[in-house]
Amino acid sequence: MKKLFFLTQFFLVAFLLPQTVLSQPHFNREVGKLIADSSVITCNSDSLLRFFDGFVKKNAQIDAHFDDVKIMKGDGYYYLLAVDNNKFVKSAYELVLDQNSFYEIMLSDGGSTTVVCSGCEVGCNPAKTTEGNWYCDPACEPATCTKTVTVVIPSN
Repeated sequence: MKKLFFLTQFFLVAFLLPQTVLSQPHFNREVGKLIADSSVITCNSDSLLRFFDGFVKKNAQIDAHFDDVKIMKGDGYYYLLAVDNNKFVKSAYELVLDQNSFYEIMLSDGGSTTVVCSGCEVGCNPAKTTEGNWYCDPACEPATCTKTVTVVIPSN
C-alpha cells in the first residue's frame, strides 16, 4: 500500500507540476515561438526593425537603421536583439517564454525596459547581470562602449 501511495505521489509531481506554467507578466503581442529548440520570430520583422529605429533615435539620440533582428538566449533569460551593422548599434528588450510563445516582459508598474549598446564594431553586446540589470559587454576595441537604458512607464 505504501508503494502505491509513493508511486501516486511520484506521478503527480513528475507529470502534473511541469504542466503548471508560472509565467511572468508580459504584453499581449506575440513576438516569436520556440519550435524544436529554435527561436523563430512570428511577427513582422520589418515592423520590429522600424520600431527599434524610432525608439533608439528618440531615446538614445542615435540615427540608426537596424537591419537584423533575432531572439537570443542569455543566461536564464531570452531577449529580442536588433542590430545596425553599419553604425555598430545594438538594442534589446527581455522576452517572456509563455507556452512556447515569446512576449515582451512587463515590469510590475506595467512598463518595459530597453537597452541600447553602441560605439564598437566588435563587442558591446547587451546582456543582463544575475540581478537582472542590463549592461553592455565592454569587450570593445578601440572605441568606448556606451549604454543607454530606457524605462517606459505607462501614463494613467
